[in-house]
Amino acid sequence: MTTITKTTWRTVRLDEEDGLSLIIDHRGITPKKLGGNWSSTGVPALSAKNIKNGQILSQADIRYVDQKLYEKWMPEKLEQGDILLTSEAPLGEVYFLNEKSDYCLSQRLFALRANPTVLNPSYLYYYLKSSKGQHQLMRRISGTAAQGIRQAELRRIEFLVPSDIQEQTRTAEILSAFDDKIENNNRIIKTLEEMAQAIFKEWFVKFHFPGYEKVEFVDSELGRIPKGWEVKRLGDLGKIVTGKTPSTKDKDNFGNIYPFVTIPDLQNGMFVMSTERFLSEQGGESMRVSKLPAGAICVSCIATVGLVGITTQNSFTNQQINSVLPSSQELQTFLFLLLRRMKTSMQSYASGGTAAPIISKGVFEKIPAIVPSEDLVENFHKIISPMFEKIKIALEENQKLAAMRDLLLPRLMSGEIRV
Repeated sequence: MTTITKTTWRTVRLDEEDGLSLIIDHRGITPKKLGGNWSSTGVPALSAKNIKNGQILSQADIRYVDQKLYEKWMPEKLEQGDILLTSEAPLGEVYFLNEKSDYCLSQRLFALRANPTVLNPSYLYYYLKSSKGQHQLMRRISGTAAQGIRQAELRRIEFLVPSDIQEQTRTAEILSAFDDKIENNNRIIKTLEEMAQAIFKEWFVKFHFPGYEKVEFVDSELGRIPKGWEVKRLGDLGKIVTGKTPSTKDKDNFGNIYPFVTIPDLQNGMFVMSTERFLSEQGGESMRVSKLPAGAICVSCIATVGLVGITTQNSFTNQQINSVLPSSQELQTFLFLLLRRMKTSMQSYASGGTAAPIISKGVFEKIPAIVPSEDLVENFHKIISPMFEKIKIALEENQKLAAMRDLLLPRLMSGEIRV
């Protein structure tokens, strides 16, 4: 039931025919249960692991279903304005559909459709992102091994909203202005990354670098390469550092001084702008031998092999990451793009089977790669490094915008600031 408060705010419940007009919940469905199987192309099937920080991530891990299976799986299709909410592992990540998109809801995902007479959908999205919304979700957790929220508990959530839909809309517009700028920066970042990768491919994969027409090709262990180029080992291109983890029994090892890079932190783009965990001064002291400067290239080498990111400040990593400190500044851009391109081939060097693949430091150092002449590396760096710098600046701006949005979010949602 929707009630009107004396302060012109309503108490709204996340239930159909109140704050919501529809909940889509197909979390237990699998292709096998529907008499089908996964496809290599078709309609993406999103799971909780694909939703993070208001974005769809881990594109390479997304599975697909064909149109026939999609029709069975999603009798009620997603619409523009629907909100995807992760129900566990992790709980509480949200994604707003700015346009109508065909997705299957796979593991651990709800879709919520706001009742337009009660809730502006963007307002609901920002409420679920707010500390109040997250608290409401977390206090209804159930389960032990994989804690999450059941649909019955989700429906019991109540919260206050402005009774005036237009005020909800104005509030959401203020917050979405930050997200629009962040999204515009993300498009710039994506374009710059694609340009850098395209130039790398043209020069160092297709061998269409400046002056290639006059260059002789010779045999190597990795096939025909331009004369003057070499096949080197990754260990020849810089110092290799393997991280470790300080004792977790001593809580004083963790704090807010040094970024502690782990595999999830490498899933967010080219640069490691932030980390989920930090070490204290004490924790850093215990890890001094593996301290990384800004500009180190981190590569995941256990379980999820081949994710690559560049540190932006003094950092440490855990033992699941091997890092390369390039032997020269000019080598950094080439080496980063090389390692990112080597993701698939790098997995062939892993031992331990498909369940827990691992590339040790010794094996990582010996992975071969084709390295161009020093002059060509320097010319490439001169072209690409300004792109990297623009990407870094855009990411830094996104951090500031997100911080400003997150500062305003609880104050707007609580009514401390009215619009």
